[in-house]
Amino acid sequence: MSEEKKEKKSGGIKVILIVILIIIAVGGGAFAGYYFYSKSNSSKPKANTLPVQPAANTANVATSVVSQRTYSADDFLVNLADEDGKKYLKVKVYLGYENKKMDKELDAKKPIIRDTINSVLRVKKSTDFTAKGTEDMKREILQKLNPIFTNGQLDNIYFYDIVVQY
Repeated sequence: MSEEKKEKKSGGIKVILIVILIIIAVGGGAFAGYYFYSKSNSSKPKANTLPVQPAANTANVATSVVSQRTYSADDFLVNLADEDGKKYLKVKVYLGYENKKMDKELDAKKPIIRDTINSVLRVKKSTDFTAKGTEDMKREILQKLNPIFTNGQLDNIYFYDIVVQY
């Protein structure tokens, strides 16, 4: 009878050791998979964020004037006109001008400026944010803003930190 108990004890210890080894192997494999998966994803840009980068060939894009003075129109966060309605744009806009007399006029007309820029950006789709598309938007904003000023004209629009979120 004592021999049967010894066999059961040694058999029970073997089973426990095998179960522990299996748990360690599965846990180690899961950890290694998670580690390498997260490491490979961190080197890639996130799929839901699409930063706009300048194109290498900008020969067909109109050359722009670099302004001596800039005015911050602040950050814009707008929903885009895509079909699903879940995409939005975050961008900081600066207005370029030369005439020093425009400083006070820009401050006074900031609500009109922001509303005009918002109205232009809200009707755009995420696919409009290419090198050529952003240049077209700049021209459109200039055409809509310049008629409201009496002390001078804007020379350029500068987009800073453009992020299209999906």
